[in-house]
Amino acid sequence: MDIKDLNEIVIAGKYDLDQKDDYLRSIMLPAIKIEQATVFDEKGLSKYGGNPLVPENFEWPKHEFGDYKFIAQFNLSELPPGENQLPKKGLLSIFVAYNEENTMAWTDENYAKVFYFENIEDLKEYDNPNFPDKYSLDVIFKQEVDIPFKPEL
Repeated sequence: MDIKDLNEIVIAGKYDLDQKDDYLRSIMLPAIKIEQATVFDEKGLSKYGGNPLVPENFEWPKHEFGDYKFIAQFNLSELPPGENQLPKKGLLSIFVAYNEENTMAWTDENYAKVFYFENIEDLKEYDNPNFPDKYSLDVIFKQEVDIPFKPEL
């Protein structure tokens, strides 16, 4: 949730949250929202899909049924400033186990592989011919807060 939206709701007294303001602020956690970039946004290296940027010696990850599928990369220097435990620079690349028969599921061990590349200047685009769809979607990040579910609310 956007912190400005939360402040407006609390000030307006909606849902009696003005009476729980201190409690809400004591349990809220920093969060980062990932959104599709618009034509007006400054674009970076962060995206869903397409070809990943990887070191020259990168070996595409494989599982027992074939290649992992690249799904996203996030340039950590594009994250908004705030509290998080991620490095301040580098690239996270995320791959998931995929095959046409859907024999792998998100609950399976080793379903996802995440790679961290600290030095992004030396990365090159990797074109895996096993995945001909090269469509990608640029993303941006926004600083938000998360309020965990609590039955007493």
